[in-house]
Amino acid sequence: MQRTEKMQPSDCDGPAEIGETTLLFTNGFVMAYRHSLQSGGTLSSSYYSSASRDHLLFIALSDVHASFDGEDEQLKAGQVYTSDATQVEVSAGQTEARWIVVRVNSPKHPN
Repeated sequence: MQRTEKMQPSDCDGPAEIGETTLLFTNGFVMAYRHSLQSGGTLSSSYYSSASRDHLLFIALSDVHASFDGEDEQLKAGQVYTSDATQVEVSAGQTEARWIVVRVNSPKHPN
């Protein structure tokens, strides 16, 4: 199963694409997305869920600058990063940024 969404800049008048997100897999609890972003672009993604706690596995396919709930990380191609962040922002520098996010939902249990 693959579903691809094209990203467009919010402050642009034309249909210019700055990247894309492709859903690679989902079974309801595990989701895998492949992202690409043109140079100079920024993508903010929210992984907040009121019903569950999300665990993220971020796999850099190229060198990227990422911020996980405000914590900045400079990741090299092939580097893997794990986080429970609810907000992730990725910025592409002089070259295209590419990465995969695997999101695992863990249902919240009442105490």
